[in-house]
Parts: sequence; structure tokens; C-alpha cells
Amino acid sequence: MSAPAAPGPCPRCGADDPLPVLYGYPAFDEEEQLPDRVVFAGCVVPPDPRAWACGRCGLHYGERLRFGADEDG
Repeated sequence: MSAPAAPGPCPRCGADDPLPVLYGYPAFDEEEQLPDRVVFAGCVVPPDPRAWACGRCGLHYGERLRFGADEDG
């Protein structure tokens, strides 16, 4: 699965510095190497996960992530 295109400015604060959201349990070295380039969202995926998070205010927004088969067909 590749990352969706960057969504543009944050709808809450207007910042234009989206960070990709990663779900799952990261290896210790990943946390050290990527602390300011990604948002680690944990192991529990919410019902409507988003692909990006604002680097300023933390809002998760942008394209909805899809895991597995598409529910619409």
C-alpha cells in the first residue's frame, strides 16, 4: 500500500505540513529514526482512519486509509 497524495493545508489551523500516519507497533529504531517525519498512531486502528496528520495541531485528515478488501465492492 502506498501513501495517498498529500492533502494540502490543514482544515483546522491552515498549516501546510502534513505528516503520514502509521499504524502498528514500530520497532524501536524506527521511532528514533522517524520522530519528526511521521505520526505513530498506535496499534488500534480507528473506524475511519486518515492518512495524514497536521504537524502543527495534530488533526488527522485527508484521504481515508483502506485496509484489505474494499467494502463497496
